[in-house]
Amino acid sequence: MGRTGITEVAVRQAITEIVATGQEPSVRKIQVLIGGSSTTVASLLRKIQDEDGGMFGPGQIVDKELNQLVTSLHDRLNAITEQKIAVGKLEAQNLVGEAEARLAREKHEHAETVISHSALKLELEASKAANERLVELLNAANSQIAVDAKTMSILQENAESQKTEIARLQREGELRQVAFEAFQAATQRAREATQETNARERQSLIDSHSVALADMRLERDKLTQERAELTATNGQLARDNERLAHEVITYGKNLRGAQDAQRDLQAKLDQAGREASEARIAAAVAESHVTDLRSQILVINANKETAVAELQSTRSKVENLTSEVARQQAEIESLRNPETKS
Repeated sequence: MGRTGITEVAVRQAITEIVATGQEPSVRKIQVLIGGSSTTVASLLRKIQDEDGGMFGPGQIVDKELNQLVTSLHDRLNAITEQKIAVGKLEAQNLVGEAEARLAREKHEHAETVISHSALKLELEASKAANERLVELLNAANSQIAVDAKTMSILQENAESQKTEIARLQREGELRQVAFEAFQAATQRAREATQETNARERQSLIDSHSVALADMRLERDKLTQERAELTATNGQLARDNERLAHEVITYGKNLRGAQDAQRDLQAKLDQAGREASEARIAAAVAESHVTDLRSQILVINANKETAVAELQSTRSKVENLTSEVARQQAEIESLRNPETKS
């Protein structure tokens, strides 16, 4: 659209100035002086040429038919050029629109991929935290196993020492029983010997009744004392047996407690093993998701590169169209300014 203020009078004044310098008036030269669009200046220039019969000063006659032919050719070239420009712009706009739509789809898919990758990353972090927690549980279980093993070892040592003590007490009891039986045998033998002595010496005892009675009293006192000592020994042995029975019961309770603790620990280990298997399965699933996601990213990158290549091709086509338009405009300008071509 022409700029306001370009009138026929201004164009005539510009033509007069150009002719005064000895040059041929043209659209470009008039635009240099007064500005305006090519269409407006060319239209006013043709009007002035028609009115003046193609006369632009003395000695400068332009053939009217040639001018009309050039003008017609110029209009046709302008129309063809504008049509090509319009078609090129439309094709370029369509190509750019398709490329932008494809790029938008790729961006959307990439955003969804990023979101999926973030979610998968969170899942991997959660799985990693679960694995770390499982490792902590396994370490704690191993520590508890070590403590329980040490406790079991101590209990076994205590049991062995108790067994040794029980064996020692049993040996002492057997020795005391043997001593008691030997004492009973000696007592019996003493009784038998006493009876035999009494039978043999009954007659002599009658003579020495006082001495024999004293000896018998001494022997009786001795036997009574030995019997009292044996009774005391039997009481101590009974008390030792009771203490030994109590220790055996205590050892049995401790052993059952250790067995219960071992069963609980085994249950914990089984649970930890199940959790470890579940964690490994979850890690394998997460790794599969990561592989799929990487494949999708590679496909998206390939599609993105294709879209960029198509966009660059479209830009090249637009640049070619622009060059073609510039070339045709140059041809038109050369047709409108034949003196420049010559």
